[in-house]
Amino acid sequence: MMKHLKALVISDKKVSAKILNWKLDVIHNVEDALVIIQQQDYRIIAIDNSIAEAEKQKLEAIAKLFNNAVSIVRYNTEEELSDNIMTAFRIQKMASLKHNYMDNAFELELASKLKMN
Repeated sequence: MMKHLKALVISDKKVSAKILNWKLDVIHNVEDALVIIQQQDYRIIAIDNSIAEAEKQKLEAIAKLFNNAVSIVRYNTEEELSDNIMTAFRIQKMASLKHNYMDNAFELELASKLKMN
């Protein structure tokens, strides 16, 4: 069974985009999205550019309070939605791999010193 990744999509329009291995939870307004963000952990949130700018800014500010690692992307079309979610996921994954590599540096140095003695 394949693991599905989740993203929250905020749009006042119908969203029918399909992204391989992704489950898109669609919410129609920022207020409802803020309630959902408190209950569930999303790494990626996509917001339609047709939503008012003040609402987008409110979402970005509050979402970062609940999860400072969240990526918030904006989109105009469903194709852009798919591309932006995948790009945000790759950026997060690269940052995670870089972080894991740095964490391993101490163990590598220790192993090297133990071999020298």
